[in-house]
Amino acid sequence: MLDAQGRRRYPHVLRVILSHSRKGYSEAMWHQTTEGFIRGLENAFRHFGGVVRTLVIDNLRAAVSKADWFDPELNPKLEAFCRHYGTVVLPTRPYMPRHKGKVERGVGYVRDNGLKGHVFHSLEEKNLHLLNWETQVADHRIHGTTRRQVKHLFEEHEQAVLLPLPADPFPFFHEAQRCVHRDAHVELEKAYYSVPPECLGREVWVRWDIRMVHIFNRRMEQIAVHLKAQKGHFSTHPAHIASEKISAVERGAETLLRRARVVGPGTGRWAEAMLQERGIQGIRVLQGLLAMVGKHKARALDQACQLALTHGAFRLRDLRYLMKRPTKQESPPFMEEHPIIRNLSDYGSIVRVSLRIEGKTNGANEHEFCAFGDADGSPSAKEPDTRSSSPAVYPPAAALELLSSSALSSGPARKAYQKQAFGQVPKARGRLFSPLDRYLSWMCPCG
Repeated sequence: MLDAQGRRRYPHVLRVILSHSRKGYSEAMWHQTTEGFIRGLENAFRHFGGVVRTLVIDNLRAAVSKADWFDPELNPKLEAFCRHYGTVVLPTRPYMPRHKGKVERGVGYVRDNGLKGHVFHSLEEKNLHLLNWETQVADHRIHGTTRRQVKHLFEEHEQAVLLPLPADPFPFFHEAQRCVHRDAHVELEKAYYSVPPECLGREVWVRWDIRMVHIFNRRMEQIAVHLKAQKGHFSTHPAHIASEKISAVERGAETLLRRARVVGPGTGRWAEAMLQERGIQGIRVLQGLLAMVGKHKARALDQACQLALTHGAFRLRDLRYLMKRPTKQESPPFMEEHPIIRNLSDYGSIVRVSLRIEGKTNGANEHEFCAFGDADGSPSAKEPDTRSSSPAVYPPAAALELLSSSALSSGPARKAYQKQAFGQVPKARGRLFSPLDRYLSWMCPCG
């Protein structure tokens, strides 16, 4: 046979002969592989119209793993083929051609009669010639041993005793080990097939034929089944996609609306109205709305959506504008009393003691007064009540300076004063100021 470059090539020829009638089938193939051998036997069965009960074969490596006359070891795929068709394979004794003498003579008959003097340019052309030769020449010859025509003998005796053909051809398969890629797919003949995400990075077994691809784990448990894909194509089951790998658009608009309702009722109503108003374009707007959740507080975004809904504003830039507007700051209410605010009586005691100590030190009796406030909070200077048991205090100008700079200031001076007045330094009770603090600050602006 000549190839496209004009070179002469010699393919192998498989010859299958029925033992009684000598009806045969011939097929040329390039290599003696297990798949080619099984496909040749299968084509022979279909050419005969039935399945033989026993196959006597040679000890070719594609069919027999270990040759042994008593207990041969067959190829597992050939054993599966025999189970599928209900036949039995019996290899001959090694180096014993007479155990298959009918086939040996049949091969010579094909070479000398069927192929001699012919030149072919393709394997298909050669096989078509062999099929025509079998039906037009070999079947009509008178066999030298039986002395009868091959076709008539086959139709009279052998055809009726052949086993029926199965409904489906043998699912010839290949097996190989593959590693699951990062996208939860395995590569097979430049096509890609998905597996469950829990198998990521693990080794799996792949079994495939001309139609189906079966994937097994290390315990030979089937985890995925695919139809055979073309080169460069992906076959992906939806159940094999991890949830975090599914985009929001693939999940659909309902999923986006459900996430918008979680932000707040106003956000959910605005999203539904916007999607109804803008249609398919609203899908991207929903994605932008959910992206704003990570940048703004949910309460503020919900209020902005409520405001936009009342004005019929369904543009994302309107929401961004509302979110940029300054919000009103809520100041806490003013508290007259609090556990960390000092009582007013403490401040009154500080003032009275300070004025009394300063008055005794200076011995001044002029300009006696008491620093208190009226009911409206304004300061007043009143004459001391003579009926009171407390002595009158006559503070000079230095006393006021002491009030503002020493007695009520922070630092060592204040601590010394507090120790002199109370016998100890009281602990700090906070930085909040009572109305009397502001009153004393007004009286002593120098502090």
